[in-house]
Amino acid sequence: MNGTKIPQDTRRVLFYFQQATDLGHSESQMISGYLYKVGAWDLKPDPLKAAELFVCASMTNPSDEIV
Repeated sequence: MNGTKIPQDTRRVLFYFQQATDLGHSESQMISGYLYKVGAWDLKPDPLKAAELFVCASMTNPSDEIV
């Protein structure tokens, strides 16, 4: 996500996080939830979307720690 030695492309990062989230990858759901919570990059803060993603992450892999 740092774009070292290549141009940064936050839209592409968000696209791939969304794909992983849609496929049920719990870590991507957590990261996406955080990005929506704080409004990172091109996202506006959306606490409801963030909460939805956090819940999905906890249901996808309940053995993961949810902080």
